Amino acid sequence: MMAQKETPRPVPQPDAAQNKTKRPVESISESRRLVSALPRLRSAPQVVYQHQLRGLEDWHHWHQHPRIYPVEALTEKDSGVGFHKPDDLGLWSPADFREDEHGNRARRNNNVDSVSFLVFDVDEGELCRKEILDVLSGLRASLMPSFNFSNATPKYRIVLDISRRISAEEFTRIMPLASTILEGQGIAPDPAALDAARLFYDSAIPDCNEHLWFADLTKGEPLDVDEILAIAPPAPPERVFEESSTPLFQSVLGILLSEAGMIRIDKGDRAEIICPFDDEHTTGQTGTALWPPQVGSDIGGISCPHTHCDGRTAFDYLSRFPQAAIDAARATLKATDL
Repeated sequence: MMAQKETPRPVPQPDAAQNKTKRPVESISESRRLVSALPRLRSAPQVVYQHQLRGLEDWHHWHQHPRIYPVEALTEKDSGVGFHKPDDLGLWSPADFREDEHGNRARRNNNVDSVSFLVFDVDEGELCRKEILDVLSGLRASLMPSFNFSNATPKYRIVLDISRRISAEEFTRIMPLASTILEGQGIAPDPAALDAARLFYDSAIPDCNEHLWFADLTKGEPLDVDEILAIAPPAPPERVFEESSTPLFQSVLGILLSEAGMIRIDKGDRAEIICPFDDEHTTGQTGTALWPPQVGSDIGGISCPHTHCDGRTAFDYLSRFPQAAIDAARATLKATDL
């Protein structure tokens, strides 16, 4: 992944073909922008930035004005439900990342310095907008539609304010518990979108659903993180791979996934991918990762948070590819034993 560099964020200009809505420009000069090469399935690199956060109202003010995309400029998903997000749609993160000795900020979980908000994507569930606002009424939160929100498929983004910035270790304790609390109230956050370094798309919506757009800001109190930490379980042990000298995409699974166009985002130490068992998922299609091979193996590793993939090994994922493709990958690597 290309090194991320901090540059001034320019005032966005409306694009007649793709962007009908001009965002407000207040406080934009005080924001930061990270420029990174993040390959997607069908696109060129995208812009990633970190907003210079000055509270939830500042964030809400910036994101309450969505980019409006003409339907004819979008590509439908294979499922027929919704559209693929546009190639030029920006990405943002609620986390602040440490700089290395060269002044670059690598967007990785183990490089998160602090997190300013808790962000939840809600793609499934039976609660309507009013019911979700009722659940959030005692908290300070922003509620907006996701890109593919419609009356038939209501999808939401919840940005929850917290009483102070939290460390990466505190995040790993607070986020699962906060997600469980919301789930107990009928709000089911996407379990694949709960990591500290997660990227989120800018607010946007197809023009066919522009009339459905809303941006709610509740007037409650920020979530008291110290109260949550007092009852939260210890952070789970970090998953550690003993890496071999084989690069990420020069493993058998890396080659197979690359050639199949199943790499979503190269994250440096891992890659977000389309799960080979994606057709069996019932709670979303994100969160699956390709990892470097362990010492003594050149296959590579895959981790998937979805229930149907619980307990699956690298060989299970390998079995989803034709033997001819596996043989070709082995020949590329000049491996003698899988």
